[in-house]
Amino acid sequence: MGNLIRFVSSHEVGHTIGLRHNMGSSNKTPVEKLRDKAWVEANGHTASIMDYARFNYVAQPEDNIGRAGLFPRIGDYDKWAIEWGYKNVNAKDEEDEKKQLNKLFIERYKANPRIWFGTYELGNAADARTQAEDLGDNAMKASEYGIKNLKRIMPNLAEWTKEESDNYSNLSQMYGQVVGQYQRYMGHVVRNIGGYYETYKSVEQEGNVFEVTPKPCRKMRFLSCTRTCLKHQPG
Repeated sequence: MGNLIRFVSSHEVGHTIGLRHNMGSSNKTPVEKLRDKAWVEANGHTASIMDYARFNYVAQPEDNIGRAGLFPRIGDYDKWAIEWGYKNVNAKDEEDEKKQLNKLFIERYKANPRIWFGTYELGNAADARTQAEDLGDNAMKASEYGIKNLKRIMPNLAEWTKEESDNYSNLSQMYGQVVGQYQRYMGHVVRNIGGYYETYKSVEQEGNVFEVTPKPCRKMRFLSCTRTCLKHQPG
């Protein structure tokens, strides 16, 4: 419980010093790294405490990942955002400061792409990389892992929620949470269909601001563990 309070309070303190939600931060972590005990415990399952990445639902029991790889914590993006917002660059005026900070960001981003910022709260709800409650760079693969864990929970739910004199209200509440989590996973997959990516950048940076969601991500696929067939779409 202390760890949970710590990550929630850290997120809210981030807001008080000016940090916005970075819903795209978790997308910069490859899904399989979320199961790599050494890597995820060292780097965290998302690069920002300002993301809505509540816990590492991709991790499987056999991965033996400890708390350091399960709960959110202050990450690379947060440290960068605070530096960007508060660093004294000795600029001669506002325009000079803007140019210096832009140059600094380009250098840092090239060295560490985990400081990337993306959020649907700025208006782009079509960008599947910037979702709340999701993890990793592949929503289809991450959701399959998440559903595997839900299937482990279901047979034990009645026993785990049982308390003396309880009238099954605990079970009812937690069953609703399991169903809600399943629906989140499905929602993460659906957002990949017919969307586009919007990458905020200055004119000095290479690449396009807008890109159609890559073809492999536009195809919904069969998730065998859910008994739900999401048929491939043409194109």
